[in-house]
Amino acid sequence: MKKLPFYLITLVFTIFLFSGAYSQGGFSIHGGISVPVGDFGDDDHNNKNANGAATGFNIGGKYQYPLNEGGLGLYLSANFDYNGLKKNIREDIKNGFPDFLAPDAKFTFQKFLNIPVIAGLYYEYKANESVSLFGELGPGIDFLKITDMKLETNGQKGSLFHFKTKPQFAFEAGGGLIIQGKYFLDLHYCGLGKHKGRSEVELNTGTQNIDFDINVSLLTVSLGYRF
Repeated sequence: MKKLPFYLITLVFTIFLFSGAYSQGGFSIHGGISVPVGDFGDDDHNNKNANGAATGFNIGGKYQYPLNEGGLGLYLSANFDYNGLKKNIREDIKNGFPDFLAPDAKFTFQKFLNIPVIAGLYYEYKANESVSLFGELGPGIDFLKITDMKLETNGQKGSLFHFKTKPQFAFEAGGGLIIQGKYFLDLHYCGLGKHKGRSEVELNTGTQNIDFDINVSLLTVSLGYRF
């Protein structure tokens, strides 16, 4: 978690730097829900790639720079997506832990924190004086942080799993509706990449390292405002 604030500060600074450098462009903010799809949201025990991520939220900012008067332009965006574990997965983990080892065990489950940075093309079509439609497509990079899974017994806290991941190639595609040039509603598919990671498992006999892959895909629905 120590590097997360640094990533956020860097991304926000980058967007504001671009928005200040090009006065013709525009900056917007948005927020909404983040829905895991595919393996990322699957909770099927028979799927070894299932991660059981739950619906969460997303917030972010975007800078757009028009290339011509026909509606074509460039954009740079940075988002923060937060997803926890589904309730049934949390219950399965609790129920699978032997009561005789720690009858008063309290769990803190891992959270999935994604920060995708995307640069791409957008197209905006003005349907009438009040309503416009837009579409976006762009590649980028995703920073994934998985928080520790912790166990507390007899007042003693410890980490069962400590996760490490590396940034991965990402992309997004989507579009939406703009009302009165200021307010917008959008839907995006975010393919945030197949992250390779390592979990450090703390056992009584010592620490064991386990390599894993996590394929992150999200559908986001957001409301936003253009400045």
